[in-house]
Amino acid sequence: MRVVIDPGHGYPDPGARGKVSNEADINLDVSFFVARFLSEKFKITAPLTRTGQKRLYKDNRHLDL
Repeated sequence: MRVVIDPGHGYPDPGARGKVSNEADINLDVSFFVARFLSEKFKITAPLTRTGQKRLYKDNRHLDL
């Protein structure tokens, strides 16, 4: 089984902006949690399409992965 996690958004597109955080930051936090859960519980390696603030490609806003 192969799992790849796409946190979505990322600089320069923060997604929806809340009072405390941006959607991009929440997506990344949840993605790290899911990847760690899959690794610890099921021994599944799940790479992320981004692990930092920047998205995978600068101009991919409207492109499918």
